[in-house]
Formats: sequence, structure tokens, C-alpha cells
Amino acid sequence: MSLSINHHSASFDRMKTVIKKIMKGFLIVIAICIFLFVAARYGWKLFGFNLCLSPNGCWVENVEFTEDDVHIQGAVADSISSVVGYVYKIKDGKLYLGVKSNMFLGFFRRYGGFDITIDTKGQEITEVYLKNGNAERKVWPKE
Repeated sequence: MSLSINHHSASFDRMKTVIKKIMKGFLIVIAICIFLFVAARYGWKLFGFNLCLSPNGCWVENVEFTEDDVHIQGAVADSISSVVGYVYKIKDGKLYLGVKSNMFLGFFRRYGGFDITIDTKGQEITEVYLKNGNAERKVWPKE
């Protein structure tokens, strides 16, 4: 009888070990998926303008200035993509804006337009450009 109990106990221990390994594997897969999602959704900002849309792939409809900020409204040419973020730089009175869109990770807000307000920190802005890593296009003042 004790042999039978030990046999069941050993089986139970093996099953617990297998379940622990499956749970560890499952948690590792979940952690990798979360990491990849966050990296794809926000990691592009680490590369500055390099992963932004081509300036010819989006347009600006309106640029408005207040005392402390600039408000830029526009849209991307690709109707299936969603704008997921932007980067900017102000240099010598010129505002450079890079817009990022994503076809797959924009499901939170499926809209190809952008409505961006940038704090200019009191700097005077004389020109606004759309920019990516390779090109830039002046959007304000319109020529």
C-alpha cells in the first residue's frame, strides 16, 4: 500500500513540475509580447525623425500660434494608418515636426489625422517643416 502512495506522490510531483514549466513558458511569452508591443508602439521615438513618415505622405491643414505654443492640424495620406505620435525640434526659429503612423498598432484611435500642440517655450517660430530622416518640407508659411 505504501508503494502505491509513493507512486501517486511521484506522479503528482512530476505533474506539478510540468505545470510550473508551462506557466513559466506562458509568462515568458506574455512578457515578450508586452515588450514587443511597447517597443513597436513607442520605441520609434528613440530614433528621432528617422522612422517618421515622409513629408510628402502627410499634409498640414492649419497652423495657429498662441503666445506659448503652436497648434498644428493635418492628416496622413494613407487612410488605413493611424497617427501614433510625433517628435519635434526647434532650431533657429524653425519648428521641425515628424509624424509617425502605424497600420497595425493604431487600433486605440483609428484616425489618420493629427491635432498637435507644441509648447514653444517662448521661442519665436518663423517657419514650420514636416520632416523625416531623409527629407523635409516647409508647410508654414505657405509659399
